[in-house]
Amino acid sequence: MFKIKLCLPKLFMNKICTYKHSKIVHSFIQQRWETGYRDKGTIIFYDNTAKIIAENISFNLDTVPTVLYPANVSWGGGTSFINAIRCVYEVVQRNNLKSIILIFLTDGEDEDNGASELLAEVEAFCSNGFYFYPCNFNKCNSATLNSMARKVGATVKNNSDANNLEAHFVRIAERLTNISFAQVDL
Repeated sequence: MFKIKLCLPKLFMNKICTYKHSKIVHSFIQQRWETGYRDKGTIIFYDNTAKIIAENISFNLDTVPTVLYPANVSWGGGTSFINAIRCVYEVVQRNNLKSIILIFLTDGEDEDNGASELLAEVEAFCSNGFYFYPCNFNKCNSATLNSMARKVGATVKNNSDANNLEAHFVRIAERLTNISFAQVDL
């Protein structure tokens, strides 16, 4: 079992109620279930602020309708990667004995403002593995997201529409089955 963090930007969440976008998250969870994994995780929404929507929940086939749909979040606009990563770090500090998977969705519009350095600090803090999957659904490359990915040895999945994101989420779920890890539940 991994501790999976889903960081979802307000742009994504404004569209989450559409069938296709909610299906992306559901497809990831379904793929994990089909391979026998019962993950727990945290869902964080962000724009210029970040908010934990659900922490340490079991990801199951009802997560989308019971957690994502009812989430009631007011947004102020803008995008702040640093605030999202701070929120992630907060959660990671409470779960540092577990392998951490961070799936980070964005439109790629932000300055670095220390996000790359903080992400590297998060990775260093994780004693049982840290896996970063940045996904950019903007048509433009993001220098900031690329910098964040380079800091932790990851690669950005760019220019993803809903169909590409869904396929990418399924590939992430499949890849996770090949990662060996030590799981410690306290």
